[in-house]
Amino acid sequence: MALPQERDRPAWPPGGGRRWQRVGAAVVVAAIVALAGCGRRDAALADCRLPADATVLAIGDSLTRGHGAGGAGYPEQLQALLRDVPQRADVRVVNLGVDGERSAGLLARVDAAIAEHRPAVVLITSGGNDFLRRVSADDTRRHLLAVTSSPTRPACT
Repeated sequence: MALPQERDRPAWPPGGGRRWQRVGAAVVVAAIVALAGCGRRDAALADCRLPADATVLAIGDSLTRGHGAGGAGYPEQLQALLRDVPQRADVRVVNLGVDGERSAGLLARVDAAIAEHRPAVVLITSGGNDFLRRVSADDTRRHLLAVTSSPTRPACT
């Protein structure tokens, strides 16, 4: 099946693809900064709610997997940061990123992943591929809300 020509495509995602790349990058940076704060050796460590032997589950699309990062995606970088801090050296970061995954795929597997790994923290990157594949914004929003608000899912931080 041939793809439509560029001139036949609607302007999608709204605001252009670069905007969504920046949003995705901002989410990843915010997650790394938040968790890396748990590794500081100063007074901030006392406020860290991440248990010393916790599991951090990073789940989502190619941003999570580290596509193009040569095996050094943000979960691996976070693991390395935490490993250097004695109080957080036992924290385990699990990378369950899947290239090209859309929010419906994440919704289909998130409960099983949480049940298997029993994380204290779940980091999610999803939605970019929905926009690239022209999934409706309403469907994407519905999937992501379901991912983050399941009443039957065990509590994570």
